Amino acid sequence: METLSIMRVLKNAGRFSKYCYRFEVLNANPSTDPASYAIQLANIAKKYRVTGFLPVSQPNASKEDSRAFHVPSRLCEILDDKFLFCKLCSEDLGLSSPRVELLSSERDLVELNEELIAKNAQNPHTQVEELIIKNLSYDDLHRLDMFTLPTSPEVLKQYLEKLKVDGNLMTDTQPWVAQTKMTGKEYSAAVVIRSGKIALLSVSPSSASQLDFQNIQHEEIESWVRAFVSQMTSSERIKQLGGIYNCQLCFDFMELQTGGTTKILPIECNTRIHSQLTMFEKTKTSRALLGAILLGGDDLTKVRENLEGYSNLWRPTFHLANDLFKLGFLSLFGLKNNYGSIQLSQFLHKVFSRTWFDADFDVDDMLPFFMKLHVQLPMLLVKNIRSGKPWNKLDFCIGKVVELNGYDQHV
Repeated sequence: METLSIMRVLKNAGRFSKYCYRFEVLNANPSTDPASYAIQLANIAKKYRVTGFLPVSQPNASKEDSRAFHVPSRLCEILDDKFLFCKLCSEDLGLSSPRVELLSSERDLVELNEELIAKNAQNPHTQVEELIIKNLSYDDLHRLDMFTLPTSPEVLKQYLEKLKVDGNLMTDTQPWVAQTKMTGKEYSAAVVIRSGKIALLSVSPSSASQLDFQNIQHEEIESWVRAFVSQMTSSERIKQLGGIYNCQLCFDFMELQTGGTTKILPIECNTRIHSQLTMFEKTKTSRALLGAILLGGDDLTKVRENLEGYSNLWRPTFHLANDLFKLGFLSLFGLKNNYGSIQLSQFLHKVFSRTWFDADFDVDDMLPFFMKLHVQLPMLLVKNIRSGKPWNKLDFCIGKVVELNGYDQHV
């Protein structure tokens, strides 16, 4: 299957794949100039007679990339918003979801903290209600802070000062959200919907920053996702917003154990294709089925039947360079880092056991793997160092340098 790779930036070194028919750069910023962005896309589609579009956008381009073969823009705004998504689940769809509170100012945050302190003081023998605050916009700098309420006024004041310095303070135009703090096992789910039905559903253990994926069966999460899709496709309100008939979605979930029962709560929804679908790279058959599902078509029903008839289509995937950084920083030097932790025995098992596979490395198409690690990321890092901008980490999945005070650094 040949592809036309349309990117505003060099990502995943996909341009070097032998399956990439053409590589085009879009200069228009979808966030600040969506009209020009759409025109450039249309011109490229005409130039190459493109018949399908599969969005693999950055978070800030989701709305613009949703216009074709994806979630309609108005609905995308709801699903991509942690606050509106949770309200949609609880109030419109009748599905389990955490408590959420919108924070549009410092005052909102301070008042919510005072409310929680007073509530917990009145009920000292009950479990303390805790909320985590998050930026509603994609925020590489603070997405892993896990700042928790209630806290002392002094600690809250210090955090607000930090947000001011970083330029990420909550405002009417850039609000944050407070969400129930959930302690348990985290999972991610990727779903491909075609003609209003689930064509593919994958569930994997996850974390706040996850680059390892392993397909598992999880009855509660699968049931929640199926109920979500069913309710969304039958809701008159959602139909008026355009519906979710042909799209890709991914969810983050938390599994809670309460009184011997398992409860599933969604954390957020992202209107993009998920990196965990790299697990569908085990055989030529599984790759062909994934391609057919993503592209859709009149024979999708037959493809879905064939998919259900196959076993062992998935393989666990990881990112070798990311695990090397984990091993180097923590296991060898004992340093706190932004990549996570791994023991030497775990690393050796992944590399040599033949049960885990690098998400990018393909014997039949090796150039993207080497170009991303040895050309793309080094170029980005040198560019960042020359500019004097502080950076947080290297993202070995997407292929970017995460800046401290910016979205990210691209070629």
